[in-house]
Amino acid sequence: MINIEEIVLDDADEIYQIENKSFKYSWSISQINSELIREKNYNICIKENNKLLAYAFSRIEVDFLEIMKIATTELLRRKGLANLIILKLNDFCIRREINKIFLDVNSNNFEAINFYRKNGFKTDSIRKKYYQKSNEDAILMSKKIILP
Repeated sequence: MINIEEIVLDDADEIYQIENKSFKYSWSISQINSELIREKNYNICIKENNKLLAYAFSRIEVDFLEIMKIATTELLRRKGLANLIILKLNDFCIRREINKIFLDVNSNNFEAINFYRKNGFKTDSIRKKYYQKSNEDAILMSKKIILP
């Protein structure tokens, strides 16, 4: 059975394994732990039989949520897990009366850009040479959340 739950410190090692296989410039275990203890975060994961399959780190700002990372185990990509995460983040925003979600995505990551567009995100602007290690641009994307 698949469960969506908040990430706990004990999940850090599994996240680190997925992180290293998912990103060219991945977070270190200490960066992951820092995000996990940060107070104004909403960090969630999908687990099946206690095995972590996907995760998202997001920061709660005054009037928006910023997605920092979303990743899925390599063998389960394109199976809908990231879509479930986006739905859960949307629900969280509605419950907290947050009306917008922001994120940055590498301008060369066409797969991620298309994924976010399919999930209702629009391009707001380009951040030139945003990624310091690679000097690559970022696309700032956002999605308005319709509050009841």
